[in-house]
Amino acid sequence: MGLGTHQKGGGKFRLIRWLVGTAAVLYLAWRLSSDWPAFAALPLDLGWLGLSALFFALALGGQVSAWQWNLRRMGAPLPYLALFRVYFITNLGRYIPGKVWSLAGMVAGGQRLGVGAETMSTAVMLGLVSSLVSGLGIGGLTALASGHAGILSGWFALVPLASLLLLWPPLFRAWMSLALRLLKKPDAIPPLTGGLLVRSTLHYALVWCAYAAAVGVLARAFDAGNTTFWLYFAAFPLAYLAGYAALFVPGGWGVREGALVLLAGGGAVAIAVSLAARLLLTFYELGLFAYSIWSWPHD
Repeated sequence: MGLGTHQKGGGKFRLIRWLVGTAAVLYLAWRLSSDWPAFAALPLDLGWLGLSALFFALALGGQVSAWQWNLRRMGAPLPYLALFRVYFITNLGRYIPGKVWSLAGMVAGGQRLGVGAETMSTAVMLGLVSSLVSGLGIGGLTALASGHAGILSGWFALVPLASLLLLWPPLFRAWMSLALRLLKKPDAIPPLTGGLLVRSTLHYALVWCAYAAAVGVLARAFDAGNTTFWLYFAAFPLAYLAGYAALFVPGGWGVREGALVLLAGGGAVAIAVSLAARLLLTFYELGLFAYSIWSWPHD
């Protein structure tokens, strides 16, 4: 029943995914072909590249720490390594169109570790909104403080404001309660305080700082004399969130890279940084997925 409607909706989503993904890839291809001589002549400093890889590793590990802290404050302490495995096994689900599969996998993984669906769902959504707020805040505030406010639009200020409202404890409990009812889960939201929400946002802000520093340092790997560290520091969180907002593009492929090139003002260095950042993160994600799968039965 309802198969025809589902197929029709699925066709629309596939069309949107194809259009958005194709447009992003064509934009990147155009920029790359336009700047190919300069791109091919770029140097690569392995020292800066290694430092960038270290910052990326800190950011990925920090995401699990932030999630673990939220769960502990909600009365569900879990070992770091167990959450690490759940996170990186389910993380690849975001490359499936819709972006919800990794979140659903995190909830299911938490249940296998003995945490109730209500607590795990709330912790996952708390992390998602905290990450949104802190990413926008880090990107926007850095752009303003470093003199790169031109990468922000006039509407930008409304997005973190709306996101902060979602974290207001009474409103957060209300929309989480609605979400659990829609998921046919018992309406039992774990206790949430303003302090928990604020500290969760601060933890994810530290994670974004590590990501942003990784990309800022990566720019130096291709242009050791550049003075645009803070431009890339500000641009990456905003570009990452743009890729995440492209719900129908698996993993934000093309969209994140195109947004970073656009925000950084184009040029060979911007193209190299966007592609290298994607390759480094994909390398980590695949490696940590393989390790988590291998180590689970060995523990």
